[in-house]
Order: sequence, then structure tokens, then C-alpha cells
Amino acid sequence: MEYMFFLISVITIFGGFSVAILAIVSDHKQKMLLIEKGLIEQKKTLPGLRSGLLFSFLGTVFLLVFWEWRSMLGTIPWYSVGGILMAFGLAQLGYFIVLKREGRKSGKERPASTF
Repeated sequence: MEYMFFLISVITIFGGFSVAILAIVSDHKQKMLLIEKGLIEQKKTLPGLRSGLLFSFLGTVFLLVFWEWRSMLGTIPWYSVGGILMAFGLAQLGYFIVLKREGRKSGKERPASTF
């Protein structure tokens, strides 16, 4: 009887991810067709802003959470997950700043990044 619960769980998780991926792919194809026909404009964004802010925020949250739990996590360094996320977020923000600065120098400034 236990294998039925396991099987149902696996099928449910696999089905949920499959439906989500199918929805994302079909939406992407629809947007690409509309862009090709000229019905909507393609947004030109600078990469790095959204992911930089997201990972910096997540890194800060993990640093604060693990700082409070450091006595329970004696074998795992409290800064490992938060530090890695924070470093990746700051690197993405640095990449955004470099691209923005290069755009100003070349005179081809792109529109501000949209979320």
C-alpha cells in the first residue's frame, strides 16, 4: 500500500512540472509569433538587474537566518549558502552597472531594465 502513495506522489509532482513547463513553452512560442508578425514590440532590457537584486536579497535573508541558527548548525558554516547567493547577486549587479556604463560611452544607451 505504501508504494501506491509513493507512485501517486511521483506522478503528481511529475505532472505538475510537466504542465508548468508546457505552459511556459507555449506562452513563449505565442509571444515570439506576435513579435515576428510585428503586433508587439520586443523589449530590450539590460540583463543582470533583476537577478542581481533577487540573489542579493536572498543572500541577505540566508545570512540573517543562518546567523540566528549558527548554534544549531555547528558543522555547516553559517555563511555558506548566504555568502554564495550574495556574491552571485553582487556579481550580477556589477555586470548590470558595467553594461549600463558601456552603453553610455558608446552612445547606444538601452532603455532601463524592466521587470
